[in-house]
Amino acid sequence: MKKLLFTLLLMCMMGVCHAERDLFPINWDNMEKIAKAQSDSVRALAIRLSADTLDRSLTWEERRLAIYGMGILCPCLGTSKTAMDGDEYYGQGKYEEALECAKSLLKENPLNTKALSLAERSILKMVKAGSMKYTKSNAEIYYLRAQRVYNTIATTGNGSEDYPFYVTEVSDEYNFMRYFLEIWEFTGQKLVGTCDVITLGETSQYYNAETVWFDATWPLKVLQRKFEK
Repeated sequence: MKKLLFTLLLMCMMGVCHAERDLFPINWDNMEKIAKAQSDSVRALAIRLSADTLDRSLTWEERRLAIYGMGILCPCLGTSKTAMDGDEYYGQGKYEEALECAKSLLKENPLNTKALSLAERSILKMVKAGSMKYTKSNAEIYYLRAQRVYNTIATTGNGSEDYPFYVTEVSDEYNFMRYFLEIWEFTGQKLVGTCDVITLGETSQYYNAETVWFDATWPLKVLQRKFEK
């Protein structure tokens, strides 16, 4: 039943890839000002959005503020040492250690897609290996939280050049494609202005264009600031 509900949600959000619907692109300058001036409010929204049970009183505007605001307050978590350690542990089959890395990242930003994906996959691996410590329901908590992030990203654009999807980290692009659009194959990637343009090697029932555009203004700005320092 839950799978059916999410399928219906995805189809409603995406429809045909460039269907007409209201889009809410992110104004990064305004978002950064709000996030830093109202950091406590942003964190409170993130806690509400990351609860085990969805707080349905949250508006889409509040969801965008929580996700993009936290991305601004906690930049580059996906490329941090903890994230890299988590990937390494996962690759070595040390799933408990990978999960601990994911949990550490989620303490900083409970809406970080890289950490949510790592936590879900690590638990599923342990369950498959026969662990009695976790169940698929534990993994589902992280899956559902990540889906809230992805369907909020979907409100910012439609993947076209004129209306790209907005992300706070490059890892969001791949996670969004894989776990929301259900597209895993791509044949090329290039930077055009402040957008990452990914040429796809397949389509899905949720997206049928040849390319998908992501606005990477914020990741690029973070990188530039690092170089300036």
